[in-house]
Amino acid sequence: MTAPYATVILPTLDRASTLPFALASVQTQSVQSLEIFVVLDGATVACRDAAGSIARTDERIRIFDLPKGKGGAADNIDHAIMRASAQRIFYIDDDDLWLSDHVAQLGPLLEWADVADSRVCSVDRNGRTHLAACRGCNARVRELLAVGRLKMLYDTHIAHRKDAYGRISRWRSGASDGVEAFLAGLAKSPTCRWSSCDAVTALSFHGAARRDMPAELRAAELAFWTSLLGRRQEIRSGADALFHLFRLFIFDPPAGTAESYFVARGCYADIASGTQHRALFDLCRRSPPPESVAVELACRLSEPVESGYLFENIALACFEAYGQATHERILREVAMRGGINKAARLAAYSAALVRRDRALALATARQAHAIGPDPIGALGRWCDRLAA
Repeated sequence: MTAPYATVILPTLDRASTLPFALASVQTQSVQSLEIFVVLDGATVACRDAAGSIARTDERIRIFDLPKGKGGAADNIDHAIMRASAQRIFYIDDDDLWLSDHVAQLGPLLEWADVADSRVCSVDRNGRTHLAACRGCNARVRELLAVGRLKMLYDTHIAHRKDAYGRISRWRSGASDGVEAFLAGLAKSPTCRWSSCDAVTALSFHGAARRDMPAELRAAELAFWTSLLGRRQEIRSGADALFHLFRLFIFDPPAGTAESYFVARGCYADIASGTQHRALFDLCRRSPPPESVAVELACRLSEPVESGYLFENIALACFEAYGQATHERILREVAMRGGINKAARLAAYSAALVRRDRALALATARQAHAIGPDPIGALGRWCDRLAA
């Protein structure tokens, strides 16, 4: 019997509302020669029922009904990989989506590479798309990943050869972040051959930022994006890379010229040519652009982080670049455009950073936390640190 072109690993626990959409995006790949492993990691009855119902209509689907793994799904993912018939191993989260050519784009790269990735495209809670800034194969990006400093990739966007599994890295039981530990193992290996595809071939929806969203809203969100999967230009319309680029600047601070920095990190062509990307580089290098430009940058950066991501860093970057008076003007303008929750959050960070007034910072942070949303708990943890 001929081996399938690729094996797809889809672990799931309790997202019965989104699982059918993720699975459908695998089933409709342009490459149809697949074996699809749905790994039930101590899954709920609803997930079992959803997976079983779909599997009965598609003989390519095999269900692994396993008890919950200790410390995560790593043991169960490893169990499934060891039973794969294909040389190419792909992953997808149970709340993410693939475009129809995901396997077709990455599969050929695995003829010579051990690992392949496509350009990350994140979708935030407000329906905006955010593109990765740099390629996963870049030496500096791999170095940051290897030491646990910055993970710019997600498992939905990667694939690897089965014969590289175990020889280079493997999913480890008990790791605090299973996928991060697995990717770090790939990144730190000097023998690992890595290739990156510049195309967007998958969408990540980041369940951690949606913990407070009801199941029916999550299903509706994926239903909408499923309707767009055949229209790549529409998906990329309005997308920007500022959020992921800012993450890179936080953990790998700018130095030298923007051109040399972007080249050294394997940034995509649109990053090097973007005027706002260069302005953000200058802001983070403390050679700030005009105040009006900083306001626009802070507004755009604050939009995808309403769940708590990086608010403190936005305030800090403006303060360090401009000093107290201009920093406060910028944040006031951002707050005026962003509504009461954003105003409360920014006031909290400003109080802590500039006025050094812990009581005021804690009071305003608690106000923002009460307004919400804070599904990842970032603001709540910040309140705890202030109160300690």
